[in-house]
Amino acid sequence: MRSKLSFYPKSMYAKMLVTFTILISLLVIGLSSFFYYNYTQSSIRIINRMNDKMLSQISYSTTYMNDIARNFTNSVYFNNAIIPLMFAENEDLFTMNNAIHNLDSQVIRNSYIYSAYTFNRKLDTFISTENNSFYSQKSFYDQEIVEMINSIHDESLKMIPIPRMIPLRETADNKLTTVNVYSYLMFPPMNNDSSTVDSAIVINVKADWLLQTIAGLKMKSESNSDIAVIDAAGRIVSDASADQFLKDISGVPVMKRIMDSIKVSDSFVEKIDGKRMIVNFYKLDNLQWTFISFTPYESIFCAQRTMDNRCGLPCNFTGRFMAFTDRFAHHLLSHGNISYPHSPADKRIGGSRERYQ
Repeated sequence: MRSKLSFYPKSMYAKMLVTFTILISLLVIGLSSFFYYNYTQSSIRIINRMNDKMLSQISYSTTYMNDIARNFTNSVYFNNAIIPLMFAENEDLFTMNNAIHNLDSQVIRNSYIYSAYTFNRKLDTFISTENNSFYSQKSFYDQEIVEMINSIHDESLKMIPIPRMIPLRETADNKLTTVNVYSYLMFPPMNNDSSTVDSAIVINVKADWLLQTIAGLKMKSESNSDIAVIDAAGRIVSDASADQFLKDISGVPVMKRIMDSIKVSDSFVEKIDGKRMIVNFYKLDNLQWTFISFTPYESIFCAQRTMDNRCGLPCNFTGRFMAFTDRFAHHLLSHGNISYPHSPADKRIGGSRERYQ
């Protein structure tokens, strides 16, 4: 029985010291846990607010860019000097050359425009500002736009950004080279479903325009998030990696979750490629584009790990001090190195013991 009880302090002072140390340790641990939890939640809220604000700014800039591109397309389409390229019934070279020169100057003055095409079905002619040359439908180097125009039977494609990869007119090594653009089509009103587009203008806006805007906003907000923009079909329409343009990612679980969400904006934590990421998204209704930010979970908590260390140090120190105090007090008491005042009863018991020894 004595061996079992010897673990416990025999002195009131030792008990008080150990109890005080335990209470202080519990207090430090409790406060550290409380501040840790609050700091974690506060950090997540700050990051979410920062990302939501950045995505909102990007969407606003995208809307502004879209308005500029639409206004430019309209101004070119209704420009009297350019109209002959789309509606002329015969090739008047003098008039055509003046119109081409006017269109080319309009494109050059606006650095965000990559190129412009005009289409005239009556003359079976495409004209491109890349080289100011005439092409028939069959010989035109951008066959995708030829097929698109010939398949139009309503106005659903009018004046909206169409993400495309257009081929360059020629390359020195005869290899296929493409440029990422957003194409805007403008054509006369469609009378019925059987109508065809007989004249049109196509404005190809540089996709880098949006990419550079996103990069500038990221730098301004000092964000380390990756930004991607997808359309309603789940294709990437803007990404820092040019080779990801128009890649279909609708089948990726995180993208499916975003596309299926009825919320305009939201955030959640998701594991992507084995790494935890904080995902924020914002949906732009007028373009049906979704802006998404991916923030590494670990990078957010770099400062938090510093706080963890600061909170852990006092707890660790207090725990070690408590253990040392307990061992020290127990050692002193068990070896009789500390004397205590005796009561009269203790003296009588001691005297009785002496008489019987």
